[in-house]
Amino acid sequence: MPKACKTPPEILADIRAIGAKAGLALNPATPLLPYRYLALQLDALMIMTSEPDGRGQQFIAAMCEKVNQSREHFPAAECWADGGITLRAARLLAAAGAQHLVIGRALFTTANYNVTLSQFTAL
Repeated sequence: MPKACKTPPEILADIRAIGAKAGLALNPATPLLPYRYLALQLDALMIMTSEPDGRGQQFIAAMCEKVNQSREHFPAAECWADGGITLRAARLLAAAGAQHLVIGRALFTTANYNVTLSQFTAL
């Protein structure tokens, strides 16, 4: 089931044992609910909102529902979203419950970094 490790509970426990925050990232096609058993071990949950490793991938609006469900099933975990996030997508994700947004492409491809950062910060 997990793609990056075979024993998520042990890895999460090891991470937390050294005083770091432990999290899990889920690709768009990865279902959320099979990981509910990890809820008490997660400090953060990253919902990928576009296909990873594809430069220029577009935001998948259906991931807003996954963000919303993550808030219900993982209430103690910080909710992060990453992938193709524009200002419009940021508004949708914030309304769905995302607490942190990774906006790398939005910042690094803008003509005016300061204006773009201010627009995102104002959300």
